[in-house]
Amino acid sequence: MFARIAKRPESTMTHCYEYSVALEHAQEQKEQLTTRLADLNRHLRTLDGYPVWVYGCRTDAEARDRCVEIYGSLHYADEMKPEESMKVYGVVGGDQALIELAKDVNQSKDEFAAAMQELRRTINPGTSRNQRGRALRLALEKLRDPRFHYRQAIRKIKFLEDRPEKLRFTWLRTHDLHRITREQAIEKLRKQIGDDALQDSRDYRILASLASGEVLAEVRPTNLDVHLHLHWGTRGIQAMQVNMPVIFPSEKGGEIPCFRPLISPEEMGPKRKRNNRKIEDEPVLSGMNLYRYKSEHRTYV
Repeated sequence: MFARIAKRPESTMTHCYEYSVALEHAQEQKEQLTTRLADLNRHLRTLDGYPVWVYGCRTDAEARDRCVEIYGSLHYADEMKPEESMKVYGVVGGDQALIELAKDVNQSKDEFAAAMQELRRTINPGTSRNQRGRALRLALEKLRDPRFHYRQAIRKIKFLEDRPEKLRFTWLRTHDLHRITREQAIEKLRKQIGDDALQDSRDYRILASLASGEVLAEVRPTNLDVHLHLHWGTRGIQAMQVNMPVIFPSEKGGEIPCFRPLISPEEMGPKRKRNNRKIEDEPVLSGMNLYRYKSEHRTYV
């Protein structure tokens, strides 16, 4: 007697085929992105004599090398943490060919991101944030490139079609507001100082005096961001957040538009007060960076 061979359900076979097609497509798009980045960097290296400035670099040659490095960076450096991304601030002048190559690169980034999302869908079609995140991590593992940095790979190269009148870099301190109830804040304080010290704590007495269930704002500082301000004359001013050098149209021997470079964070001067109109100006607990919402925005749970 021959053993009966169980047939795979048709839906399973279809899913396996979709997965194989999606994986092959993602690998092809990754290779195309790598090729287009190499083309851009190869051309950028030929633009000797075009203006370039990169924060922390002393010579044009060093600045151009940093541009090439960050544009082509698709992998984690040895010392980087999973949540970190490389950031290089600057501007680089280029000809129209460089701008067209940047457009091609950005198109490849979009196509690669779309291919990865399709691969993610074949692994897990779930729509929750946790399901999407886990499926994307599994999809990245299928590329068999363990140090591949997806976030760096899909972020766009910013370029300008026209030449602005002025350029100005600034640091921007941003904060993340996390909503926390009075009870959650008390529990957090309990874990920090222990049960024995809680009742005698001034911070506890302040929290206990608030209404039950009041929602507070825990202000969490985040990393400094860099913005590039573009002055267009009668067209106004445009600001963009940047993490890679911005390409602008120029010619050999040209100059960067009237320009204020980025200073070090230590030279920024005194820290400006947080700008949020929904919460009070002063913290209710400075040690925990907790603020009350203003009365018109106050809620309870």
